[in-house]
Amino acid sequence: MERKEEIEKLTFRGVSASELKEKEILEQLTGFTGSENFYKDFLGIILTDGVKKLCELCGCYWAITDMGVIIMGRYLNKEDFIVMNIKVNDDKSCKIVLEDGNNHKLYEQKYDSTDFPLKEYSVWAVFNEVGTYTFMLPSEY
Repeated sequence: MERKEEIEKLTFRGVSASELKEKEILEQLTGFTGSENFYKDFLGIILTDGVKKLCELCGCYWAITDMGVIIMGRYLNKEDFIVMNIKVNDDKSCKIVLEDGNNHKLYEQKYDSTDFPLKEYSVWAVFNEVGTYTFMLPSEY
């Protein structure tokens, strides 16, 4: 058994290490209710403090980049609001679905494996006044 698998199977008071990590990450992300700083990525997308922290904690810059390419390429000037839902399956495969905010699917991407530590999470993309999108946590809207 690999060391990572051994660590994930450890439990503390009935809670696995991966569940404990998820809880800690979610607790850190709940404090974001706006953004004091904004960060521009190479695609021109603006990231809030909360999304930057999500990427740091979860190592998910790949998801922001992948969906940023799709959003900027397909939906620029077409959709003002897009919800990016990340869902991880038990086998560590995952799916990212883009919706229009009214539960209408715009796009879906499947991945064979991921190390994204949360079972599911959403990031919102809002078209902004500079002609690009701001990616934010729902609590930052």
